[in-house]
Amino acid sequence: PPPPPPPTTFTTRIPVPLSARGAVIGAKGVVIREIAAKAKASVTLDDGIATIQAQSSEALEDAKEMIMAIIERLGSPTYKATVELPREICGAIVGPKGATIRAIEHKTQATIRVEDYVAMISAPSERSLQSAQEMITALVEAKRAPSALAPQSPPAPSAVATQAVRGTVDVPMSARTAVFGPKGSFLQEIEAKTKAVVKMEDGTAKITAPSEAALEKARDMIMSKIIQRSTASLPAALSVKGFVPVPANARGAVVGPRGSFIRDIATKTLTHIHMEQDLAIIAAPSDAALQEAKAAIQAVVKASASQQGVPEQVADLVAGEQYAARVSSVHTGVGVVVSLAHEKMLLRVSDLAPTDSLRDIAPGKNITVRYCGAQEHDGVVEHRISRDGVSS
Repeated sequence: PPPPPPPTTFTTRIPVPLSARGAVIGAKGVVIREIAAKAKASVTLDDGIATIQAQSSEALEDAKEMIMAIIERLGSPTYKATVELPREICGAIVGPKGATIRAIEHKTQATIRVEDYVAMISAPSERSLQSAQEMITALVEAKRAPSALAPQSPPAPSAVATQAVRGTVDVPMSARTAVFGPKGSFLQEIEAKTKAVVKMEDGTAKITAPSEAALEKARDMIMSKIIQRSTASLPAALSVKGFVPVPANARGAVVGPRGSFIRDIATKTLTHIHMEQDLAIIAAPSDAALQEAKAAIQAVVKASASQQGVPEQVADLVAGEQYAARVSSVHTGVGVVVSLAHEKMLLRVSDLAPTDSLRDIAPGKNITVRYCGAQEHDGVVEHRISRDGVSS
């Protein structure tokens, strides 16, 4: 019999900013080997370009998302935009094996990803972003079919009422294609269900709604899509999500030697737990398991604070009053961890003011928050803070 055909190899290349190259490689190459092992792909980094080769498109995407997450966290460009690509000419825009896009990246120093007929651009400067946008737009116009150049009827007037309410949701890079949807289908679905108009600009979903209820429903739909995308690789049974702020001085105690303590908590509670800067992010099969994992982590944090002489009690905070807080870390799609009255508290994306953007809130920045009180769940005390309605 004839020999079987060689397996198909999927290949992609990602420009890695200088500030993120060390993190992508890791000490003695441990991170890049871990990415390759988890994704079951070949990953190399040479001259600032990460080359990924895999036997399936799923493995290719898994490796790409892990690398992009590191780039976004440590070397993320400041300026972002998207350009929609007509389906019939998308391949021509990308070029053979991505050659055209890579040429634009080389000329503009921008990073470009094309998914679901949308070119997502990240750039280190406004000029770089504008150059990349202009080059892609010029290609679209040059390759567009003549019929597509026919005059289009103007869009119908927006149904949003005159007294509209507005809000925003910061969308992480890994979820932007899903939130946009093929040819904007998910944004159209939100508009059909909520009567709210949603526009994606530089990684932010800007919502204009006829009422507060419609605004919240649109926000919830977007956040559900973000969570669905960010936890897609986890088992479906781990459907209950939660977060526990972990101070820097307690992180080692929570994680343990080579992650042994946090793995032990996850095993005992049947949950998935991973650390992201000042947050322990938990995915659990039930609310009871989530609360059990939270309690175990908070017990370690409390014990660590006692051993180091850190005050355990929150100073007298009055619900509804405003207080100065200092940003400890920023987590795209989740929120901001702040220091307030010797405690680490999570300011969720949903509790940001409509005018806030995670891009403008950097670690070390002083912000004003409103304390909304504390709630106890199975012996675990959670403090709630908000930026919505804050005067400054």
